[in-house]
Amino acid sequence: MAKCIVFYHPGAEVQRSNLDSNGWTRGQHGRKFLRATGMSSSDPDVKPRQSHVLFFWGEYEAPTSSLSLIVPNVRKREYPTNVHEVITPIPIRCRKKNHGKKVYEHLSTDPFVFCGPFLYSNCQQLGPNNVPRNIQSLKQGDLVLFGSHLGGYFALDTCLVVGVSTTLNSYQKQVQTGGVFDLVTNRLIRGLPVTVFEGATWSKNTPFSFVPCWNSLNGGQGHPRPVLEPTGALSDMITSTQRRGIKGLSAHSNSVQPIFNEVVKQVLTQGCLLGTYIDHPQCGASSGTHAQDKSQGQPQVEGKVC
Repeated sequence: MAKCIVFYHPGAEVQRSNLDSNGWTRGQHGRKFLRATGMSSSDPDVKPRQSHVLFFWGEYEAPTSSLSLIVPNVRKREYPTNVHEVITPIPIRCRKKNHGKKVYEHLSTDPFVFCGPFLYSNCQQLGPNNVPRNIQSLKQGDLVLFGSHLGGYFALDTCLVVGVSTTLNSYQKQVQTGGVFDLVTNRLIRGLPVTVFEGATWSKNTPFSFVPCWNSLNGGQGHPRPVLEPTGALSDMITSTQRRGIKGLSAHSNSVQPIFNEVVKQVLTQGCLLGTYIDHPQCGASSGTHAQDKSQGQPQVEGKVC
């Protein structure tokens, strides 16, 4: 049976007070309203082809440059206060010592949606004493909906369909030293017994990974995150009272296609596009486990992890 996982992670917008002197997020994970070039589509059956500027909510704990936005007086839906743009180079994180134990000052970015196939690499994969949790048993075709509890709603930021997976130890052999994934995630989780899940890319016939996004700033005020309602195939998945943790459900068939279709329908109805590729200044020519052919929106040849 295929699985669908609703993954709740902290949803507060990252504010300047949450940043250290170098611009890294500290304390607790959060979301940023981000600007980047990438590819998207307004129809799941149409292959994304043209690269353009996209705006989307996501996790990116490394430094960014930001501009203030117009914030409307809206209660139920959270509009962003700033729009962030990823910058290069990214400073290497520092390490602290605390009673002989390694304490990491900076937070890793997970899920990682830049430079090719999306990656889910560590968040909530380990329990006490670094004992692996069941979420590491995800298989190809399983669906993970990353989002946050906001005002009684589940706000979606990333839809990841599992493509391939491997242990972190094996995956790190492909990672480009000094690349963006290495700096913002890999170096912060090195040595952990976790699994790296690579998201499936666009396909007309099967579910694929995407981020809800927009191609404009909406008159300078940005966009609230799309919410998923517990209707249709999502009726057993979304819980308005849950705030943290993971909710899993085995689908009633060998595919999560009905759930994926419902997610896509709700996201598009709220005026979003389906972002399938997100660029980064440090992506380079070979990024992700497979180099991304941006003109076609599909992986084409083998490459290095960025």
